[in-house]
Amino acid sequence: MNHDTTETFKLERLDDGSLMLSGVLDHSNVTSARELGESLLAQAGPGCTISLSGLNSAHSAVLSLLLCWLRYAAKRQQSLVFADMPEQLYDMARVSGLDDLLPLSRQESRPD
Repeated sequence: MNHDTTETFKLERLDDGSLMLSGVLDHSNVTSARELGESLLAQAGPGCTISLSGLNSAHSAVLSLLLCWLRYAAKRQQSLVFADMPEQLYDMARVSGLDDLLPLSRQESRPD
């Protein structure tokens, strides 16, 4: 009997050159997401936006991943912005103090 319940994620380049991360990320697949993201960032220009609007998970592994990508981009002197972070993930970032470290952009305004 197969008990594989691994959810998947998708990271793709959009027509405008930005990236979109969607699906479910956790400790079981975050390393693959990191490697794929670094590969796509290496092909991107001096600035890149990663949309998180399709993300279906709020897990500490996601925050760790975003910090890894941010460090990778900084080493390449590349600016990186995370757009449309889901509310639950934003709340995790805020509680842990990462909302001030992560370059976040949202379509709608957030109450302070």
